Amino acid sequence: MTDTQHPLNVEGRKQAVRERDRHRCVNCHRDASDITLDVHHIVPRGRGGSHRLSNMITLCRQCHDAAHGKAMAPCVTFERRPMDEDVFELFLSWMDTPMLNEIAMFHRDGYWFVPKGDMEHLIKLLNGEHEDVGFVSPPTTSS
Repeated sequence: MTDTQHPLNVEGRKQAVRERDRHRCVNCHRDASDITLDVHHIVPRGRGGSHRLSNMITLCRQCHDAAHGKAMAPCVTFERRPMDEDVFELFLSWMDTPMLNEIAMFHRDGYWFVPKGDMEHLIKLLNGEHEDVGFVSPPTTSS
């Protein structure tokens, strides 16, 4: 058994997680070409979490910081203002989307924020593209 295959080799496990997640943030879907990717423990090590692959996910630095309450995950931002006809039609089709209740939208200071990964899935759904992958919710735990 090589060092990278040893069950206690954390760096080898982190690399396996990055490969499993296709070197992309599982929250906002950005890839490693222009960002730093971290491996995040879903159940924190300090709370009994392990280095098992099922307890680890790949997050970009911004989403990882958001998981730890230090930043906001990448979002698509909408300003509340009067809508023109095209935007209103998009809004109506959006509101009629069955998966809308699974999108993590929030409002602050006159703006709506939708996590980037959820927005990408919503656009595909509105365009009639169906995916087996569900909406991505922002991480709620820290490691």
